[in-house]
Amino acid sequence: MFVFNDGNHDQRVHKQAQALGKRGYQVRVYCFLTAGQKPKEQREGYLLLREDQRSHQARFFDDHIMGRLKRRRRPQESAPDGSLIMPVDRTPQRPCPKPVRELEAQAPAQRKDHWKYIERINRVWAERAKRWKPNLVQAHDLDALRAATILGKELDIPVIYDTHELWSEQPFIDSQEAVDYWDNLERELIAVPDLVMTVNEPLAEILEKKYNFQGVLALHNCQETQTVPKRAKNSKPVALYQGAYVPHRGLEQVIAAAAKLDSVQIAFRGFGSSEKELRALDSSGRIQWLDPVPGPDVVKAAAGADIGLIPFLPSCLNHYYSTPNKLFEYMSAGLAICGSDIPEISRFVKEYQLGNLFDPYAPNDIAEALHQMVTSGELEAQQERALEAARSRW
Repeated sequence: MFVFNDGNHDQRVHKQAQALGKRGYQVRVYCFLTAGQKPKEQREGYLLLREDQRSHQARFFDDHIMGRLKRRRRPQESAPDGSLIMPVDRTPQRPCPKPVRELEAQAPAQRKDHWKYIERINRVWAERAKRWKPNLVQAHDLDALRAATILGKELDIPVIYDTHELWSEQPFIDSQEAVDYWDNLERELIAVPDLVMTVNEPLAEILEKKYNFQGVLALHNCQETQTVPKRAKNSKPVALYQGAYVPHRGLEQVIAAAAKLDSVQIAFRGFGSSEKELRALDSSGRIQWLDPVPGPDVVKAAAGADIGLIPFLPSCLNHYYSTPNKLFEYMSAGLAICGSDIPEISRFVKEYQLGNLFDPYAPNDIAEALHQMVTSGELEAQQERALEAARSRW
């Protein structure tokens, strides 16, 4: 398997590699090396191999010379932290309209340099993996597909492409040049794999239509059935957001909603690049900040809450059609769901009667949706239905 991250937090990769390992396969996952991590790490059922595609000279320069310069840099020379603004209320729009993005024409030079880096490390991965002579290769996402197609052709072995995203429809793809670059790359490479799969039916349908082929498999991010601890009665119902602290997750709006709520305690558990700014935005201390837990423990950790929050902003088609891991984690933990009124979240909430929906851009609507859930008398039944749906279907 190839994946363009450090291998630490991608639960879809972990679950697939672990499942194959338990069934007798020898599994290696190639990812990239970041500072302080081990080049090799034995996980339960598979071996994680972190590759550094830099030359020895470049590695020495980066780690020893540039590292020292960064440590000596005066604070005022660093770029100031970005600040978040408290969102204001608005008239709710539900269901959320399909997003229309405004794109720059050209990609910045550093973005193009990053494309070259991705291409380079893919070729390094393929060269390293070829020595092992695998019988099957899998790419997780488009930025790892080049490595898999090279290996598939050179060794004449089956190739699987598992795209977790609508790649060119993500927020960081912010120019038409970038959209064209990634769409052209996917169009070039997608004919090679023997199997293409993604995370849900809408994404599968979009890929089939976009590239004019059939048979994309929708493989949801479901959880293995596990015993969860009995929920202790909280002094007031707890609505939990568990996941990454990054832009486009609607967390600013949730913080703004918390200031309007006395009937619900909102808790955040996670990590990410926006944590410092989000904590600063919570100046009134209405959010309960919880320490992150390892991936295998997220379901048990969530079980202490009452409601699972999914406030994703539909800022791009990738988010608009998303079914994030946390949906299935919350259901497996027996939490009712309160989430953005976007197609797939809405489908689950309505079909299984799991909770409530809101306009994620409107703090007032988030607060109202949560208040309705905890005062309706239906919360316990919603929790039971979520757990039953997870165990019987998802």
